[in-house]
Amino acid sequence: MKINILFLSFFILLFFAQNSFATNMKKSYKIPQEKIDSLFAPAMQSDGLFSFYSKTLHKVPYLRYETIFVKEGLKNLGKYRWVDKYNAYTSTKDKRALFFKKNKSYLISAVKTKSDTLLDRELKDIGKNRVSKQRLKKIFRDISHLNSAPTKLLFYGKVVKNLTKQRLLNLRDNEYILLVDKALQRSLVVQYHKKSDSLEFIGGDSVSTGNSSLNTRNSRYVDTPICIINRKLYRRGDWRADRTNFSEYGRFGNRVFYLGKYIVPIEYNSKVKRVVHLAIHSTNPIDLKLLGHRASKGCIRISDNFNKILRKTALIDGKIGKYVIVVDSSLGVSENVKRAKEFFSYKIPKKRPKKYAMR
Repeated sequence: MKINILFLSFFILLFFAQNSFATNMKKSYKIPQEKIDSLFAPAMQSDGLFSFYSKTLHKVPYLRYETIFVKEGLKNLGKYRWVDKYNAYTSTKDKRALFFKKNKSYLISAVKTKSDTLLDRELKDIGKNRVSKQRLKKIFRDISHLNSAPTKLLFYGKVVKNLTKQRLLNLRDNEYILLVDKALQRSLVVQYHKKSDSLEFIGGDSVSTGNSSLNTRNSRYVDTPICIINRKLYRRGDWRADRTNFSEYGRFGNRVFYLGKYIVPIEYNSKVKRVVHLAIHSTNPIDLKLLGHRASKGCIRISDNFNKILRKTALIDGKIGKYVIVVDSSLGVSENVKRAKEFFSYKIPKKRPKKYAMR
């Protein structure tokens, strides 16, 4: 009898608890659908770019793209391809399925597997022969949205003129120069005319230079210094991207244009310095979307198409052009010249062999 009374009281309590819990759920769980989507579903930021925030460990759903590239915070996870057999995105490197970790944020970008056939056709017959100026302008018009001549072309001309007077540049007539403006995050291919002592705009594209404010405990970001680099001295250090370093240097076969080894302050006048290998290179599909913003570790990041133009036309390989000049149009001409001079002190001297006494 006592047991029956206990069971009856237990069921009455359970009934009231369920009713109160249901009423509480109705009151407190009316969450807007937008918030649910932002927490548990991918949010489209731009064409082919998703952001995820994972609350639990779970397998990545199909995102309507066959191949994707994934970045967890500042760490690149690599390239993944959808496999119907496993109903999952698997790594192209080790075939492991892609999982989201709890309380981690992710960026995912759709990878374009087909190359730009229009640009390939334009550059197909350009080998060791010199490319004409008119054709080079046409190529830039086809691949870049930055076709108009920059408003600061006169400023760049004054900087080049001052650097020439200081004997920091030794330019031939009609020589090409690759200029990088940190203030605009833009690269410009210009041609130097000795008679008029002026620059002619050929074409340009968006770039990404160093940003020391992105430094965390384990990362090594530095601001790209204002500098003059003669590529003839470092051309032999160039190498090509392969499938193992896709996460850093972009499409397979892309060239990494080496610019030398330096001890560079993380930002101008900073006492904190780091040893860096500067280079011009393309990058992974996610960071390609950051071109036009300061987001690199110190190198100059460029698009795959611009990489292909520099590679095929040999614009900075020494024959038709050899100088890479980084400037900052937010500063004055004299300040740019001053900092360009200081850059030569950042270079790490080569170790000389020990001198032995003559016998």
